[in-house]
Amino acid sequence: MNKDLLKKLEQLHEDDKFSEIIELIIAIPKSDRNYDLIMHLARAYNNNDNFDEAIEQLFLVEVQGENDPFWHFRLGYAYFYKDEFAKAIESFKTTYKLDENFPSIDMFLSMAQNALYNFNNENEDSIVATNTVIDNNEFPKSPYDNQNFHRSRDICPFRIISYETGNSLLLDVGSYKNELFEIRQDEGFEGNGYDWASLAEVFLHEKKPELKDIIGFDPEGSMFCAYSDDLDALYEFALSFHSACEDDDLIVDLFSRAELD
Repeated sequence: MNKDLLKKLEQLHEDDKFSEIIELIIAIPKSDRNYDLIMHLARAYNNNDNFDEAIEQLFLVEVQGENDPFWHFRLGYAYFYKDEFAKAIESFKTTYKLDENFPSIDMFLSMAQNALYNFNNENEDSIVATNTVIDNNEFPKSPYDNQNFHRSRDICPFRIISYETGNSLLLDVGSYKNELFEIRQDEGFEGNGYDWASLAEVFLHEKKPELKDIIGFDPEGSMFCAYSDDLDALYEFALSFHSACEDDDLIVDLFSRAELD
């Protein structure tokens, strides 16, 4: 791939300009798109919530991606956000097999396992057979404890997961409090994971300062993520933050001091 084009694609990705990446690559004739271009296109589709398109692109280079952990991760990412959790788990497992140190793979694998576990608990008539996934000790996995399941029900649509290296509070953005972020839409707020983290930072410092050295944030475009080694502290933060979100006057006031990332 042309080095200048690669540099431009990476910069657009850093700037969250995923639509521009898509437009740039699809303007290139299909016959001229190599593996790297298609991988960039699939990642941009994923980040733009076009998961079916991402999967379609990835399967165009399935043979080339067989031993590439990034190929399997991007496929798993697309399946996860399509709520096809069993397929996501298999893809994340392969990513882990190929590279145990792949960034955040233990978290994503645990997220998919927890999501499938919770789905099965909520849909008893349509249990997905997953014993081979859950019981396979080769891979990092969540403990599937009922405490976390019930805690997540208390703070829905937020959810808590535990994994090998810690605990995370997650929110898939776009379906909760959208109207809040519309208040400052003209300033560039979109309600993405980074915007949620900015809001949570204000809440943490003003309402839960005793937890500021215990709770951290690691958002993505389509997901808000807070994390902590202390599960009880994370749950305390989650309950109070969820309560604040349900108080319209309070959350609007807090949001007025959030800074655009």
